[in-house]
Amino acid sequence: MLTAIGDLTQCILLLTATIFIAWNITKGDRRAKFFWTLMALGFAAWFCSQVLWTYFEVVLRKETPNPFVGDVILFLHIVPMMAALAIQPHMRQDRHLARLGLLDVVLLLVGWLYLYLFLVIPWQYVYPNEAIYGHNFNILYLCEHLVFLLGVVLVSQRSAGPWKIIYTQFFGAAALYALGSIAAGVAIDFINIPAQTAVQEYTPERLKGRVLALQLMLYNALSIPVILFIGGIADTLGLPIVIYLVAASIIAFGLWGRYYENKHKHSFTGDLHEETAELTEPERVSR
Repeated sequence: MLTAIGDLTQCILLLTATIFIAWNITKGDRRAKFFWTLMALGFAAWFCSQVLWTYFEVVLRKETPNPFVGDVILFLHIVPMMAALAIQPHMRQDRHLARLGLLDVVLLLVGWLYLYLFLVIPWQYVYPNEAIYGHNFNILYLCEHLVFLLGVVLVSQRSAGPWKIIYTQFFGAAALYALGSIAAGVAIDFINIPAQTAVQEYTPERLKGRVLALQLMLYNALSIPVILFIGGIADTLGLPIVIYLVAASIIAFGLWGRYYENKHKHSFTGDLHEETAELTEPERVSR
């Protein structure tokens, strides 16, 4: 139930973003409509990837397979967004340059798809290896994010007025998402994996499913306020300050987790030794 709430919440958020972006397709000139169409296509692909993830966890009620077929959709959803930046709707271009913009869209799709087929697909289908597949996918996905951020910076410097505001908002959202992806990777390696190991080790067998579901629900629920209010906070305090605060909070949480582990290390070890002694006591008596 809790997993379903978290997955469905993410689907609703992505669907809402897709609808609001698609709403702008009817506004502006021809090139502006093309820009918003590509942006809506990117968010729609992102939404489809999340729907597939939700289908496995909510409908089929089983763990999402790794490698996941929706990963290619998740990876390629940024390509239409980069293509939208290549259109440069803030600039007036003649028909020849507009055709070059359409050519950029095709070249971007082919280029990133080639990198995915060359670096990721072999470890997903040809010779399955979860470790290499996950590493290559994360590195390539991060590079894709960085290229998109660089593109937003370049077009933002050449724009003015409403378009500059739009590019700045896209940069803030993409930067926070990229930072969150990096932070999630660090958290999984240094915080989440040790925490889940401790949960699985010290939680009674009959309660493990409920505890894990509660943990996942809290992760998803606590991310919702950040997604809803991060734009306003960034406009008020400034994007650099928000990024510094997010990074500082992650470091502080990691330090607190390390302190808590050291503080309760002896008690956990003592409890584990007592449980082990209780389990082995009948064997000693029988002997």
